[in-house]
Amino acid sequence: MKYPSTQPLVSIQTTGHKSLVFLSILAGILCQAQSVPERDEVSLATLQVNAERFSQPEPFSLSNSGAVYGSTLLNGTTIAIDDLSEMLARYPGYSAFRATPSRAAHPTTQGIRLRNLGINGTSRTLVTLDGVPQNDPFGAWVYWQRYNPSTLSSVQIRPSSGSEAWGNFGTGGRIALKSLSSDENRLHTKLTLGTDGKRSATFSSNSSLASGLSINLAAFAAKTDGFYTLSPDQRGSVDRKANSDVSNYQGRLNYAPNELWQISIKADTYEEDRINGTSLGRNGTEATDFSANVLRLFDETSSGLQLVAYAQDRDFHNVFTAVASDRASERPALDQFDMPAQAQGMNLNYFVNFDNGNELMAGVDFREVEGEVHERFRNLGNGFTRLRKAGGEQSFAGLFATTTVSLSNDSWIVATARFDEVENTEGRRLEWNTETNTQIREDQFASRKERFFSNNITFYRQLSDNTRVLFRHTSGFRAPTLNELYRPFRVKNDITEANQNLNTERHQGFEAGISIESEEELWTLSANLFHYELNDMIANVVLSREPGFDPLCGFVPTGGLCGQRRNVPKSEVQGLEIAWDSTLAENFNAELQIVYAQSDITSSIASPTLIGNEFPHASPLRATLTLDWQAADGLAFWSSLRYRKNEYEDLENQRVLDGSVQFDIGARYAITGQHALSARIDNLFDSEIETGLSSARLLSISAPLTLWISWDFSH
Repeated sequence: MKYPSTQPLVSIQTTGHKSLVFLSILAGILCQAQSVPERDEVSLATLQVNAERFSQPEPFSLSNSGAVYGSTLLNGTTIAIDDLSEMLARYPGYSAFRATPSRAAHPTTQGIRLRNLGINGTSRTLVTLDGVPQNDPFGAWVYWQRYNPSTLSSVQIRPSSGSEAWGNFGTGGRIALKSLSSDENRLHTKLTLGTDGKRSATFSSNSSLASGLSINLAAFAAKTDGFYTLSPDQRGSVDRKANSDVSNYQGRLNYAPNELWQISIKADTYEEDRINGTSLGRNGTEATDFSANVLRLFDETSSGLQLVAYAQDRDFHNVFTAVASDRASERPALDQFDMPAQAQGMNLNYFVNFDNGNELMAGVDFREVEGEVHERFRNLGNGFTRLRKAGGEQSFAGLFATTTVSLSNDSWIVATARFDEVENTEGRRLEWNTETNTQIREDQFASRKERFFSNNITFYRQLSDNTRVLFRHTSGFRAPTLNELYRPFRVKNDITEANQNLNTERHQGFEAGISIESEEELWTLSANLFHYELNDMIANVVLSREPGFDPLCGFVPTGGLCGQRRNVPKSEVQGLEIAWDSTLAENFNAELQIVYAQSDITSSIASPTLIGNEFPHASPLRATLTLDWQAADGLAFWSSLRYRKNEYEDLENQRVLDGSVQFDIGARYAITGQHALSARIDNLFDSEIETGLSSARLLSISAPLTLWISWDFSH
């Protein structure tokens, strides 16, 4: 049985980005000057990203997942990646709601889904770091720029099932990040420059303080000039490059007094500021996380108890603007000047391996979330005249058990059962007329409590030494976020209202798969059929396209629309995922992944015209071909070709986004055993990749050809 290390974090302070760059260079010089024998060349492997299309049951890890463990440190250096989402995008089943790279995307469009399991911008996929949920407490989006690849050892993508033990979000799949584990003293620094004006510096280290006691420190800062996200022939004087300025400081403290105890404490702080593509459109976030992890083994291999507790604090602010039709002027339309959110949670797990090879894990968990939005609205040209405060609280409590039972030498079952109680309380929406200083709205929403049963049962059969199959049934739920319940939003002139009466989504899935490996272990081929039945999926439904005053949305500009988050009674996603991985020649590897995931709305009483429509931003066909070549000792090349078929921007399937082909290349050269240079070019042929189309036909696009060059020092 493998136990993931519990690596904790301790906050560190710097005086800014220039200090971090100086610290990175100085640390490299000092380590060079130390009177220690020079080590052999360190192999800097690519961060291991594994989309588990098919896997046998694996030993329970402490984060309640079959983690994929990387073999080396200093990940991501081979392909010059600082942004984890760019690496995840190499798996075609992965997508954010909008395909804009996270370095330029609005955070609220970074809802994550796998195999198109989602209609709106909210995540249906759970993201965890060492077993702690990472989805934003208020809106479930993910700040991908927060994660420094040099501090991670692996990333695991579970595109379906296997995560029901996590309850909320479980059936949408899971992306599990695992922190780097090392008992040795080490140091890594990295500097990156890019043609998009990117300047970034990262620093990470691990130090042994005493027997059983170690500390890991890490920091990074990155700033980009960005790129224009509006099509060139539509830009005006108000348009600016979308960019970001981010920083992160973290530390981990580990204490293992003996072989039966592991204790960790962890702290992490993150800050970002962004320009959304116009002069006045801006947003920013401050985030702080703390966690503690205690592991008690009752003997060396067979059983143990783990406690994880965490607290998360977020503060988001954002300005949406209304832009004139000639794009020569703009005015603030919605100023969300303060959006605080907090989450606290814990989970307690007991696990045991029996002598006959069967396994059991059982546990309880709890998560409490609260948040609200403070915003100014209704600006008709002379400033804001209304003030709104809206928010609420949520609590999640769950009890689960997961077991692996061997039926014979070549077949076994993995089953999970879980009970959840979800409660929404303190829901409120208050509004004031700031011209007269009077309150004009005071809604206090009734509390709601619901209970859910989730399950997963998977049958595995080893047909031969090289062939295995699986059959799976799964069910689960996703509760609406505070963002969906209480926060309205705006995209250009399109307004979408919140809805405090949203129902909880219910999901059910079926899957069958086969995996074959060649006798010589030179190639593997896997194929999985899947079908998901989705009830009450939350979507952004258009209610009116009439300009002027609307009782729900307020003032709607010409060319804009009024919509609201609504439940779609029934929908489904079904398709096929194929993966082929082959060693074509010595030191030359090829991997082809294809995901066909057709989405359909099958029932919509309130809007029958939606029946048969595809989900927005849910291309039914995506594929990736990746080639890796180790040309010589210390010299490696790679390339990636990504294809996406046409998709729809809107729920009505009236606005079409053209498909795209993106070609990326990269190389890495190890100058010495401690220094390396790497280069990466995204979108080599400078293709125009469409990411959005507003009701006024304004076309949003992704990044043009971009080159990054990085220097790494490791010791």
